[in-house]
Amino acid sequence: MLSGLWYEFMNSLNERMRIQDHHIILLADNAPTHPSPLSSPLNYMGPAPSALANINVYYLPPNTTAFL
Repeated sequence: MLSGLWYEFMNSLNERMRIQDHHIILLADNAPTHPSPLSSPLNYMGPAPSALANINVYYLPPNTTAFL
C-alpha cells in the first residue's frame, strides 16, 4: 500500500465514522506505508492529510505484529 492510499483510506473512514457519529480506535502495524496521519512522509506529493476527529490511530510496537 502506498502512503497516498493510506491517507485516502483514513480520510474515507473518518468521513464514514463522522456520518454515523462513531468514534473508533484503529490499530495499525508500524509499516512504513502507514505513516502518522498528522504529518505526511517526504515522498508524498498529494494533499495534506486532514485532522481525524473520529479516529484514534495506535501503532503496534516494532516487531510485534506476528506475535499479536
